[in-house]
Parts: sequence; structure tokens; C-alpha cells
Amino acid sequence: MGRMSVAVFGLVLIAAVTHALWNFVAKRESGNLSLLWIGNGLAALCGLPFAAYLVFTTGLDMAAAPYLLATSLIHVFYFIYLTKSYRQSDISMVYPITRGIGVAGTALLGSLLLGESVSTRGLLGIGTVCGGVLLIGLARKGRRLDRRTASYCLVTGGAIIGYSIADKVGANILAPVVYLFLQTVMSTVFLAPYVLRTARETTIATWRKRKLISLAVGVCAMGTYLLILFAFRLGQVSYIVPLRESSVLIGALLGAIFLKERLTAAKGLGIVLILAGLVAIKFA
Repeated sequence: MGRMSVAVFGLVLIAAVTHALWNFVAKRESGNLSLLWIGNGLAALCGLPFAAYLVFTTGLDMAAAPYLLATSLIHVFYFIYLTKSYRQSDISMVYPITRGIGVAGTALLGSLLLGESVSTRGLLGIGTVCGGVLLIGLARKGRRLDRRTASYCLVTGGAIIGYSIADKVGANILAPVVYLFLQTVMSTVFLAPYVLRTARETTIATWRKRKLISLAVGVCAMGTYLLILFAFRLGQVSYIVPLRESSVLIGALLGAIFLKERLTAAKGLGIVLILAGLVAIKFA
């Protein structure tokens, strides 16, 4: 197969930066699920005019319905366990481990379920990125990955695999803006009972005092994933998901600079491995 296009490469790298930023804010907010839930709802309202216009002008293909339902339900688990992970441990541990699981699983299922072919160089790049992100997450002196955090990371990583595969197919049926709008609305509705049952007071306080931050996180998360959905239309999910994990570099640096998390030699080696893997994927 040919090399990954510059357009796809650029879209995914921009998405990686914005993804790291909103995850950084989520961690600074101590894994506040209410903030993410409110942010999703506000972001959906912002996207409503654009989605409505596209539905009115191009119609709505119901063939995407199973993929929308699947990704929306999976995103509920993703948000719940991502925030649980951030309450349990540092972003420099949680973020790389969950993304590393997502890289390996998505590359495997992309090949098995979607029939994507991965070149030898591409496979090497995927493996190198995966190794780098896991090294960054596990390179922590004086603190082990406890069983609870590991289980949360495993569920979150599994959710990344599931929604990536579903969205690769769904975004090729519906326009990405419409697809993402419907997914955001549905996941917000599905998540509502859990949030209102387990964090009603936190949700009320977040709405009163943190609306702007919620909006910023929601719009940033929605805009980030919109770029990924456009990339899914142009390239292979087996390559796009590993490339997206360059966000781990940014997440580790943000954690070190602003959250005073240690940037060790092992993390530095992980960064080098990720960079090498990205180059291999770009020219696969």
C-alpha cells in the first residue's frame, strides 16, 4: 500500500495535541465525570446547527444506526472508567497505558474485522508506538500499578478499541459532523442516569461554577474526534489510532511541567520509541 498522506498525518497530529489538552484538564479537575458529561451536552448544542443543516441537505442514512448505538454505549463506559482512572492515579501513568491498549487492540481488530492490510514497516511502527506508550505509563519509581487502576485502564483501553472500530465504519456511512453530533447526544443521554445517581451534587456544583471549563473541554473533545472521523474516511484505522497516540508525548510533558509528575529516563526512552514509531507509520 502507499504511504499515509500528508493530509491524514496532519489531521491526526492536530487531534493528538487537542486530545492531550482536554485529558490534561480532565485530570486537573480530579477526574470530574460531571464536568465531562456537561461538556458533552454543551458541545452537542454547539454542533446542532451544523448537523441539522447537513441532515436537511443530504439526508440521514439509517444504515449507520447500529454503529451509532454501539459507539454511544461504549463511550459511556469510556467516560466512566477514564475518570475513575484519573481519580486513582497520575495522568502520566493512566493516559499512556489506556492508549497503549487501544493501539494494540485496534491494529489487531482493524486487520481481522475490516480487512486492513498492514505492511511490515507499519507493523513495526505500531509495535514501537505501543511499546513506547506502555513504557511511559509503567516507568514509575516507587509506585506500582495497583490492581484497581489496572482494571480501570483495561476497560478504558477496551472501550477505545471498540469505539474506534465502530466509528471507522459509521463515519463512512454518515457525514462525520452528523455522526459525531448523534453520537455525542446519545452518549450524553445514556450516561445521564449514572451521573445523576452517583454525582448529583457534584453535577449541580459543576454547572454553577464550572460551566465555561465544561464547555471548553466538551468542544475540544468533540473537535478532536471530528478530526479523527475525517481521518478515518481517508486512511486505515490500524495506522490512525497509533499515530493519534503521539498525544501521549504531550500528556507526559504536561503532567511533568504543570502537575509536577516525574519525567524519568525510562519515560524519555518511551518518547523516543513513540517518535520512531510515528516515522515508521508515516512511511509505511
